[in-house]
Amino acid sequence: MQTKRSLAHGAHNREARAAAKAALARPPVVWTGEQARVAAQGFADYATKNHRRVYAAAVMPDHAHLVVARDADIRVEMLADLFKGRATAFLKKAGLHPFADQAYRNGRLPSPWARKAWSVFLDSPADVARAVRYVEQNPVRAGLRPQRYRFLTACPYV
Repeated sequence: MQTKRSLAHGAHNREARAAAKAALARPPVVWTGEQARVAAQGFADYATKNHRRVYAAAVMPDHAHLVVARDADIRVEMLADLFKGRATAFLKKAGLHPFADQAYRNGRLPSPWARKAWSVFLDSPADVARAVRYVEQNPVRAGLRPQRYRFLTACPYV
């Protein structure tokens, strides 16, 4: 069985990464604390209303992590888009969308998210437990407070 593996610990081509960032239509989003909280509320709303099991979540200033239970009824790419879409709707409703002043002619706003999600498939209970610990510690390693959310499902592997 082929699975995607994380490349996060591999060497990065820093020049290529810098060139890619320079080519962006807009600067990368850096969430304020309030925007991060509202994005998390959007994640919570989607998870709760759609019965998605989320074992860990962290909304960082420049990215977000979710550890979501695999579900055969939906592709992981679609699931990521649905979570991001709900968070975006919450940001817009709260008047906190980072591109609120950059609407397209049709009135829609540019997405504050990357087009694709970085999806890592976790093949064992140990992989899931490790991912949950990583996401829980991510804010702490960045000098931020731990993030605790009521919408999270207790992970049976931690």
